[in-house]
Amino acid sequence: MMPRRAIASLAIALVLSGCVGPATTTAAYRGKVVHATDAALSEVRTVALAGRALLHGRMFQPYAEVMISGAEDALSSVQSQFDSIQPPDDKISDKLRSALDTLLTSGLGEVSDIRIAVRRDHPSQLPTLVTALDRVADKLQAFSAEHGG
Repeated sequence: MMPRRAIASLAIALVLSGCVGPATTTAAYRGKVVHATDAALSEVRTVALAGRALLHGRMFQPYAEVMISGAEDALSSVQSQFDSIQPPDDKISDKLRSALDTLLTSGLGEVSDIRIAVRRDHPSQLPTLVTALDRVADKLQAFSAEHGG
């Protein structure tokens, strides 16, 4: 008889493996790219909004910390899930993967910088950091528009 821990681990592995798989066509992969881009854009805009609200005294720091940390975790999950998708064997998909992965990494870096500044109570850094995050958000939005239509 298998121990309960082994059974639970096997069940979790089976559930998670269902989330990961190949995109069999370029069109299917492009759809996954757009979905990941839009999910990332939502998290990036959430952090930018929290940063601006904090700057203007419209949000308490503890709440901003929780909000930013949650968005950072969600963005990290978006990147992890996207990276686990096997793209079709074509140059278009490879370019899409590389371009989006670069944007996701950039966004995650900017979000992390904001989280650190907020937790260290360095509000003077926020205007520059939020502006940089807005640039990443604009790139994500343009990327989604370019590949979503």
